[in-house]
Amino acid sequence: MAKNEAENCQFFISPEKTFNVNVVVDEFRNESGKTVPFELYYEYYHNITGELVPDALPPFTSPISVEGGFSQAFIIQLTSLPETESGTYNSTVHIYDADTGAEIKRAAVAVKVWDFELSEKTELCTAFNLWGGYIENSYSQQFWETSGYSHADVYDNYFEFFLKYRVNIMNVSHGITSGYGANHMSKDRVNTGGWYNYDVSVTEDLGYEPAWKDKVIYYPGDCDEPRTNTQFANLINYKNRIIRNTPDYRMVIPMERNLDLTDDGTITTFAQADTDSVGFLSRAVNVWCPKISAFTTRDLGFISRAEYLQTKEQDEKYGEFLDRIRKEVAEGDELWTYICMNPTEPYVNWQLLSDGTEAVVSAWQMKKYDITGVLYWAANLWKVNYWNQSQPWTGDSYGDGFLVYSGYSFGLPYPIASMRLEGIRDGIEDYQMLCMLEEALGEEAADEMVNRVATSVLTYTSDDDYLHAVRVLLGDTLEAALR
Repeated sequence: MAKNEAENCQFFISPEKTFNVNVVVDEFRNESGKTVPFELYYEYYHNITGELVPDALPPFTSPISVEGGFSQAFIIQLTSLPETESGTYNSTVHIYDADTGAEIKRAAVAVKVWDFELSEKTELCTAFNLWGGYIENSYSQQFWETSGYSHADVYDNYFEFFLKYRVNIMNVSHGITSGYGANHMSKDRVNTGGWYNYDVSVTEDLGYEPAWKDKVIYYPGDCDEPRTNTQFANLINYKNRIIRNTPDYRMVIPMERNLDLTDDGTITTFAQADTDSVGFLSRAVNVWCPKISAFTTRDLGFISRAEYLQTKEQDEKYGEFLDRIRKEVAEGDELWTYICMNPTEPYVNWQLLSDGTEAVVSAWQMKKYDITGVLYWAANLWKVNYWNQSQPWTGDSYGDGFLVYSGYSFGLPYPIASMRLEGIRDGIEDYQMLCMLEEALGEEAADEMVNRVATSVLTYTSDDDYLHAVRVLLGDTLEAALR
């Protein structure tokens, strides 16, 4: 790991018979006695279509029962500081029978800290939605009456929790021009905040020119994935209102289909169309946000279930999507992407049934296509009883719309992370390192490193050992380049 980074170590206990297990992890110390802070979690197994699948990571604070013939996973999460010394830090994991106190297993574990630091500034922009109503409803009335925490306190805890993962919540707590919001937006780690007043600029609301105004984005939720005449009309209306007070605005709109339109934005047939969604949106949108499948090129059509944003006829009439978007970016626009319930395999996704490597690989793919931001529609849309191991979840997009679990069941005024969120953070940190490599050794060196993991949105590694080896190579190469 780098300095100022979080990294996980996973281990399993697989007993022959059921017993209550206690785990103790010694401090990670180097030869001079310095330490790297860490926390210990265990993996909670959810019932997905009758199969137990790990995702939630509650903190390990007391012994738990592990069933014989079953493997229970644990996570050691290390978080280095900017001032952490480089070098190797050693520790020992101790496994005890909680009922007898007998130590039944021990294992050595070590972490190497590279001699470079990840900056607080995070290169990959993130804009995730956090739904306050789901947080409030997940806690009991007794909690609100007796805990001493207000609704705002708990919401703030959830909000700040994501920042530990280098993830920005778009709907900033209390609003970005409140005292809390303005202080939050000034942090180096924060790169995105939503502004929803189309008729008043951020600077006008604050009464001065904030240093962070370039972090502000407009996201008209009612125009999300535009597919109706009203949505296209509203986008132009919003743009005209915004531009009166914020000429240098940034507007992001997730785009999952490319419709044929008349010049005034009315949906029509291909034969009668003057333009398409891409052409029409260019009049208002300057932060492009298609799904990752939009980057599928025609030469990948041999892969089963390959998806395309445009038809071949649209390619011929309007130009190929990637060429069009690169032209928009060359003229000053930004290129983002978004993740939702689809596409799934053979594309990467962030769902429970996605391979554990996919959350990490998604960021490498973003770097490959010069994507500078990622939007996620909901981080805590809790509509299922995810703690019930006796009853399977319902639905077919397991984990879509939430990346954390309510901490209420564990008496916590902050969320429980998912393994998927851990992978997302690892990918964001890898993206950061790739940007550092590009700055140190040039674009070609960064591209060569990315191509070791992903050569397209459909051709990428899912081998975790190999992915780890490439990441070690990335860190070693960067460390040598920065000496």
